[in-house]
Amino acid sequence: MQIRQIDWTHAQDQARFIDFPWTLYQNLEWVPPIKASLVAELSEDNLFFRHGKAAIFVAEDDSGQILGRIVASVDHNLKETEVGHFGYFEAIDDAQVAAGLLNAAEKWLQAQGKCQMHGPVNLNIYTGYRLQTKGFEGAPYLGEPRALPYYAALLEQIDFKPQYTWNSWDLSQMHLQGMHQHMCSQLVAAGGAGDYHMRRFELTDQRPFLTDLHTLAMPVFSENYGYADLDFAEFLQSYSGLLQIYHSCPDYLAIVYDPQNQPVGFGFVYPDYAAAFQEIDGDHGKMELMQAHAPKQAIFHTFGIREDHRKTQMPYFMFSTATQQVIDDEFTHVIGALAKEGRSAYDAFGAASRTYAVFTKDIA
Repeated sequence: MQIRQIDWTHAQDQARFIDFPWTLYQNLEWVPPIKASLVAELSEDNLFFRHGKAAIFVAEDDSGQILGRIVASVDHNLKETEVGHFGYFEAIDDAQVAAGLLNAAEKWLQAQGKCQMHGPVNLNIYTGYRLQTKGFEGAPYLGEPRALPYYAALLEQIDFKPQYTWNSWDLSQMHLQGMHQHMCSQLVAAGGAGDYHMRRFELTDQRPFLTDLHTLAMPVFSENYGYADLDFAEFLQSYSGLLQIYHSCPDYLAIVYDPQNQPVGFGFVYPDYAAAFQEIDGDHGKMELMQAHAPKQAIFHTFGIREDHRKTQMPYFMFSTATQQVIDDEFTHVIGALAKEGRSAYDAFGAASRTYAVFTKDIA
């Protein structure tokens, strides 16, 4: 086995890096990424590279067959200045292969002056991060940081520890009805919605909506793990894939405004197009296949609320509206996705179905 740093402009190396997961997951249920998006993320056109840099490595056997891949990266906008990342990690179930890749990433990060290594983080949290550690019996959903079950053990064998964790819940329609009734009763007890109002994503005039979303999301996200500030152009680029999904379901992307018409909350809720992406199988040219799918599962992915409105009636207004829409559209299941460790709106439904982590290691 050898570890080799590749040049992303080399077409053959790029294609082999992109295609490698298809050999690992070929007999497993997974949601394939869009290959063109992966190419763009690691190309110099990604606005991340205005303030970050990366090195791409592959592990190969003597015949040149890829056994694993990894990307080491640093982000000068990251608030934790001592941290570097590894991401895009995929490997066969072999401790030597994993160690070789992670050691190469570690040495590169040390040369950049970093003393902690976190991952998986694909350049930054907006591109993708976290690794699934529990709940593999459930079918993967669109947007889940799905991983092979042995990845956590490979990382722990070389002194990585899961330091930050998130959970997801698989919820039935009965659970959804219960959540909706609770939110409605709390809203009534709080005196109703008052002058809070909601605006949906508009396909014909997107910029004002997206400007408000960016203005709101950055301070809300600043409280999260791995925050790095994005300007408007990079925000749009980072969320271009998600926004393309909302072209099929614009009503599911919404912003809540306060009585002064300032944006104070938002929700990323979307139908689970996992089956469509499995049929698309990484080919951006087949995205129109989404139109033939009518998912029966919805994803409650991300909700953000401005801090000074979290103890008002606004959260009940936002959640009751979101749950009502999912009920009206007759979804039979919901994923309460990726809630960070601690108190959650989903706690009433018992233990989480799935768990994810970011692993860390001191490399000073």
